Amino acid sequence: DFSIRCVALRLLHKLLPQLTHEQLFEIAQVLSADGPNECQYWTLEISKWMYDYITQQITSEKSISSKPISEPF
Repeated sequence: DFSIRCVALRLLHKLLPQLTHEQLFEIAQVLSADGPNECQYWTLEISKWMYDYITQQITSEKSISSKPISEPF
């Protein structure tokens, strides 16, 4: 039933910030954009959130690695 799927996608969207990297990876592997418009909307919202999360992680890692290491004299 598509209404159950839409509810599940909405709940998943709310849970995303609390999931581990492994759980996010598993979700990304099974996420599908088929189905009615509401399911497609929530699937795209989840995909957008994951994209923003990954981009933020990469940016954060780059800023940490580009900081010079200061040595006390």
